Amino acid sequence: MSENPALSRSKISVLPIRPSNARGTHKVSIKPRKVCTPSVQVTQAPENHGCNLTRTAPQSIRSGTFQDRLLAAQQAQEAWLNSATQEVTTLRLQHEEVRRISRQARQQVEDQQRQERQRLQELQQAAHQARLAESTERKRLELLREETERVRLAQERQKRRDEADRLRREAYEEERRQLEERIAEVERRRVEAERIRLEAEETERQRLAAEAAEAERRRLEAAEAERRRLEAEAAEAERLRLEAEEAERRRQEAERRRQEAERQRLAAEAAEAERLRLEAVEAERIRRERERECAVCMDRHDMDFMIKVPCPHWYCPEDLSDAFQNALDSRRPFQCCGQEVPISLLPANLLQLDFIVRYDLLLLELATPNRTYCSNRNCGSFVPPTQYRGPDVALCLACGYNTCRHCNAPHHPERDCPEDEATQQALYLGAARGWRRCPGCRNLVERIDGCNHMTCQCRREFCYVCVAIWRTCSH
Repeated sequence: MSENPALSRSKISVLPIRPSNARGTHKVSIKPRKVCTPSVQVTQAPENHGCNLTRTAPQSIRSGTFQDRLLAAQQAQEAWLNSATQEVTTLRLQHEEVRRISRQARQQVEDQQRQERQRLQELQQAAHQARLAESTERKRLELLREETERVRLAQERQKRRDEADRLRREAYEEERRQLEERIAEVERRRVEAERIRLEAEETERQRLAAEAAEAERRRLEAAEAERRRLEAEAAEAERLRLEAEEAERRRQEAERRRQEAERQRLAAEAAEAERLRLEAVEAERIRRERERECAVCMDRHDMDFMIKVPCPHWYCPEDLSDAFQNALDSRRPFQCCGQEVPISLLPANLLQLDFIVRYDLLLLELATPNRTYCSNRNCGSFVPPTQYRGPDVALCLACGYNTCRHCNAPHHPERDCPEDEATQQALYLGAARGWRRCPGCRNLVERIDGCNHMTCQCRREFCYVCVAIWRTCSH
């Protein structure tokens, strides 16, 4: 196996074997161990066998023949190449194994992340759909209410417009009737004047037939008078016509002004109605924003009237008072959504002081570990920790009985309580170490050095051997 010896000087990059939960990989450069390839120097021109033979061979290699030295060099080179190939193969296999484990771990993590993202997307879509449905229903109700209000206002405006049109038509009809009456009166006067004129002309003609000369003169005078009268009547008729036209113009101007005033009034009424509607909508929105729903009776009231508990729920004062009453009756603290509700949230006038004291005593009883109850059979009340008289005695406030805190029986100062594990362990330890108990205060006493005459902290003197009163024994 002949390969280029320059391979011995190359670097091989491999990945070190790491646990499958490694966060990353690091490349490590491993340089194979360099094997010295022997070279020999000969007098003949050497053949090219794929290796450099320019250095002087060691003394041990020179001693052999040229063929033996060349064979030994080739065998050494082949052995080194085989070992290097095996190392490279091993490292490649390790590298492939590490990459496979890393790919599996990365694939598992990606699968978990993809599942989490899918679940999160489903939850977000469900929440989004719920919010959209609620928003759509709210908008539909608001639009329906606004449409109803607009229809009502439009009906009222239409009624006012119809009434105004009716009044305007009546006024116009009245003015037209009066004008027609005045025109008829003028025409009647003109006809009457024409009749009178004709009668006068007939009389004048009869009179002229009798008195020709005088009649002619008088006829001319009458004609002149008639002409003047007709001119005067024509002028009067023209004046009446002009007055009628002026009255019509004034009426039309008054009608135009009245219509303009009506239009301005209707516009002002519409603006005022729109302002009132907006104010009503805003007041309704503020009222709805301030309304809170009672978690018990489901009634909605202003938030100033309601009481908010530590969770997002609101309660009416009466319902919250009843809830505390039920909690006291069931001997459990009142909770909402898993959170305890303090009784201080209720106004002082809704609960009696005795109820508050009993409820606080119940909370203290439930919060006290290793609770102690009065040993009096006629009482059985809970004894709060403030009434403990030392580590062994509890004093009842109701009946004044003393109760052992360990066995809940009447206090027994003359003997140790078998339920007091700490005392029993101390006595066991004292017996094992040879301690004694003072006959006065019954505390354990250890003698470090000295005689058997012991003086306790309670000033009782006794014998350490037999625990008898001092000077009453033979020790």
